[in-house]
Amino acid sequence: MPHMAYLPPFAGIAPREERMSPAARKRWMGRGLAGAVLRNLLYDFWKQNSEAREQARGLNHRILPSELAKIRKNDSWEQLLQVLAEVFKTGLSVYPFNDPYHMRTTFFTPQP
Repeated sequence: MPHMAYLPPFAGIAPREERMSPAARKRWMGRGLAGAVLRNLLYDFWKQNSEAREQARGLNHRILPSELAKIRKNDSWEQLLQVLAEVFKTGLSVYPFNDPYHMRTTFFTPQP
């Protein structure tokens, strides 16, 4: 039996979107196009998580289990992934922002 979830459409969301400045995000929110901002926010959460993990690695190139547990408990990205896995049985994969083309893509992918 396949697992399915209905995700309502968002106005202004496309498979590839520009990286928005905070001012542009506020402008799009003010126009009622919250979906256009969604991927930028997801990307920010992912980026902050990546930086926290990089900092926790330090010189050892390995995250201590206690530090990893702390990140998983307090980090917004980790909390979002946990909820997606529990409720929708899916996750998110994010590909790094492509600066030369000002485009990036975020895909919803099944959780193993």
